[in-house]
Amino acid sequence: ELVSNFARKTNGKRVVLFVGEEAIRYERIRELTTQLARMLKAPTIYTQIGVSAVSPQNEYAAGHVMLGYNDYPLKLWKSLTTNDTVVCIGFDPFEYSTNQDIVEANGVVISNYNNTYGTKNGTFAHRFKGDYQHVKGDIAIVVQELIRELTKQKLERPDVQIPKELNENRYIAPSKRFTNMQLFYSELARLMEPGTVYVGDVCMGYKDFQRVNPRPLNGVVPLYTHQGSLMGKTGGELLGMRLARPDLHLIGVTGDGCMEYFGASLGRTANLGLVLFVLRNGTHGLVDWGLGKIKSYLSPERRLTKVPLNDYVRMAKAQGWRGAYLRPDLDNFEEIMKMANSVGEKSLLVQVNVHPNDDLGQNRRLEGLQNQGKKSLVTM
Repeated sequence: ELVSNFARKTNGKRVVLFVGEEAIRYERIRELTTQLARMLKAPTIYTQIGVSAVSPQNEYAAGHVMLGYNDYPLKLWKSLTTNDTVVCIGFDPFEYSTNQDIVEANGVVISNYNNTYGTKNGTFAHRFKGDYQHVKGDIAIVVQELIRELTKQKLERPDVQIPKELNENRYIAPSKRFTNMQLFYSELARLMEPGTVYVGDVCMGYKDFQRVNPRPLNGVVPLYTHQGSLMGKTGGELLGMRLARPDLHLIGVTGDGCMEYFGASLGRTANLGLVLFVLRNGTHGLVDWGLGKIKSYLSPERRLTKVPLNDYVRMAKAQGWRGAYLRPDLDNFEEIMKMANSVGEKSLLVQVNVHPNDDLGQNRRLEGLQNQGKKSLVTM
């Protein structure tokens, strides 16, 4: 039914591909999402993990939605109507990925999960305003068959031009005492060796990276298991990944607030060949930022978000790690990344000085939480 009616329902209308994190489990998925996007002339938007299922050669790659979003895809998302169809290669119902929004379009969800989080009666029909179809099965096989069958149809697709720049740059760089984080994430992406897994903690590092790098990166795999907002999770994630996959090159980014939750255990991972960047800004930045919106009646001193300005390089060295200070002008970044990309057995910690009010990637989740905070305030 999906294939037989697809041309009739969508010809002359806009089709958007949404690529979720489930898709990255499948081999050849980058090739398949590219083929489907080209066939449907479909702007392809993705979540922070789903981006790894999209090819850097996909000219329809259109950016991230929600956490650390890019401006073009968010405007696209907000412009959807029931005249449009969103084809989801996996669907992420989470706060960080879709902000638990109702998708204002017709929906096709391809998923192999059984009664996963966010479903009702096994589907996501309640999350779409328009008509809905659910296809359960091996995602790669389903997409491959969909492409094969659609080649038999006459598809009339409106031409789509994805802009080269997916962001409207509003970042204000800090003084020279602090690191320009827009340049930091751009250079980090450029200097990471292919095959690197990038792990972002529940800090600025899990929203800013995709803001600065809106398109898929060649050979770099962002992996954020952040659905529970567990601060300090990067320490455990890097350890687990290293034990499960000794062959992977792992780079983590954590904040000094998150570091409080696992800093004392660095000695356990000193000889596992990990690379960890610590963003040192003296504050639980996300918490302070969020409380200012969610519980605006709380005075700053009651937020309990200040963090001591520790010397994390010395702390790491004391537990057997190597350590380096990234200069704010980034003039030693290439040297540090040479060490990081050939880290060997001895783990490496890099301290990055960040302005406490640095404001780069945005978090749409706060909009919903802000509304909840206002409701709570009314009932107090």
